Amino acid sequence: MKGVGRKRASGLSLAQPGRGQALESPPENPTGAFAITPRLIQTYAAGEAAERLTVIMKNSISKLISVAWRERLIVLFALFVSLAQLVGFVMHRANSSAPYIESWPSPAKAAIFVSALTVLLSILLTLVARLLDRSSANHGEGRWDNAFGRHSIAISAALILASWLPYLIVFLPGSLPWDGAVSMAQFSTDAPLSNHHPVLMNALYAGCMLLAERLGSTNMGLLAIVSMQALLCVAAFSLSIKQMVAIESPRWLVFAALALFCLHPMWGSYAQTAVKDTMFCGALCLFLVLATRLIWSGYGTACWARLAVSGLLVCLVRNNGIYLVLPTYAALAVAALLAARKGPSGWRGAAGVAAAVCSVCVYYSLVSIAWPALGVQVREDREMLAVPFQQVSRYLRVHPDDVEEWEMDAIEKVANGSDIAAAYNPDLYDPVKDLLGDSEGNMEPDAKKRFFEAWLSMGLRHPATYLEATLAGTYAYFYPFGIVGSNVNRRAFYFYQQGEPVNTRFSVSYVFPQELRDGLEGMVGSLMENPATKALFSPALYVLAYLYILVYSASRRRARALLLSIPLAMLLITTLAGPLNGCLRYMMPLAACIPLLAGAALAPIGDEPASGKPGRAPAHFKR
Repeated sequence: MKGVGRKRASGLSLAQPGRGQALESPPENPTGAFAITPRLIQTYAAGEAAERLTVIMKNSISKLISVAWRERLIVLFALFVSLAQLVGFVMHRANSSAPYIESWPSPAKAAIFVSALTVLLSILLTLVARLLDRSSANHGEGRWDNAFGRHSIAISAALILASWLPYLIVFLPGSLPWDGAVSMAQFSTDAPLSNHHPVLMNALYAGCMLLAERLGSTNMGLLAIVSMQALLCVAAFSLSIKQMVAIESPRWLVFAALALFCLHPMWGSYAQTAVKDTMFCGALCLFLVLATRLIWSGYGTACWARLAVSGLLVCLVRNNGIYLVLPTYAALAVAALLAARKGPSGWRGAAGVAAAVCSVCVYYSLVSIAWPALGVQVREDREMLAVPFQQVSRYLRVHPDDVEEWEMDAIEKVANGSDIAAAYNPDLYDPVKDLLGDSEGNMEPDAKKRFFEAWLSMGLRHPATYLEATLAGTYAYFYPFGIVGSNVNRRAFYFYQQGEPVNTRFSVSYVFPQELRDGLEGMVGSLMENPATKALFSPALYVLAYLYILVYSASRRRARALLLSIPLAMLLITTLAGPLNGCLRYMMPLAACIPLLAGAALAPIGDEPASGKPGRAPAHFKR
């Protein structure tokens, strides 16, 4: 009996599972057997309760810190939006020939406005975040196991194309605006070759027109360009919807995205317009779709290769594309290295990164070697330096008597000072930058150096003037109540055919009567003037929506959504440094990518990678 008792005693551990220390040694028993006494039970229960209380306290503290961090981000975003509305209100109504400080409200009024709007937005955006949390948590496997889920590409493409057909038919064969005509002129006239508009896009568009001209109908060439653009956008948007289904985005968001692509007039209006912006919109949306597939599928080589090809397309369609693609590649490469494990998967990720590097090398080889060898002008100082030129223009307008002689001499070496001051337009940099440099927009190195010395010297005396010039040229990307409507000095959409003297080669004309075109254009114009729908045509709406998704993703630690936000952040930055304030077509690619970015932010949390490792892909996800 003793042997049996000792054997049982030695086989029973007093330590809690997973722990190496016993709570208490058992009392001696005359028989040698282990006895479970009431005291031992109480001691064990007390230890278990203490440990559970510790875990609860740790979780509660962690949750409080997390909630505080989330709330702080939302409050900061609300404060930023409030300040942006104040600045936009002032800039939109200010006299551009006087210091903007004269148009500002009193400090007390400004503080009351910003404080009240910040509190209101904080409450509203917090409620929206909680609704999004609930939507993200309310998911289940097989939620898209229906006809739409199985055929989302075909259904989406059919609906989107059908919604755009009125624009494509009424404006048949398409509209050829100023930008499109200028880009084609390089290959249809004796105009010098330049990469101001990407030269491959110029060659593609002009090639379609020249081929159609040989066949006897330039209208067919314009129709080919419009069809190519429209089909690329339809395919990219449909794939975006399919990708949202694949990552199990909320059902309401998928159908809202489809409604956006079908019902918003900007898509059909630009589908029938021969400009590179339409092609760029489809190319960037496709790039984001493939980046999403890459992240959700575990950084496979095939996904990397497809992403590299689409990234090269983005770079070749618009010149700022390289600034979007490079940071995205770098971030994805870091994420892939963190996700890679020892073995074949690590080599697979390395091969994929190499494919992306190759695409960047191809682009720089074309721009730095091939184009100059073919006589294409790739350098353009005034395009890269539009912001400082605009700041100097405003300085000369507001402070004409506070310019030193050597500063004016430095300015005169690049353009006439009085012309620069007279050309100042707060919303548009083109009138100023078009005066600078030689016929190709370049300056001598010494003249450029002297100009920047003068620019810095004047800016140190009146930094507020430079800040005013910058804010006046960017506020409409954050203020949704300005530069929208038919009464502004620029077109939101292009429903016309550019003629001479810009378009001297191609004779194109609409097929259907003017009355039909006026009716459709009037409908779009009425929507832009309607207070209930006016904001839909402001780029600020999409910029603020993007920034809120960014804040939400950061506060919820949605790493994959933050990765996907990088090219869109670079698009916004390059646009703010551009020559045009509040331009809808510049932000159209951002609007096209917002649904997929939101879908990634609201994808099931169980798929979110932990510690850099790829998460579980949905059962019906196909690489």
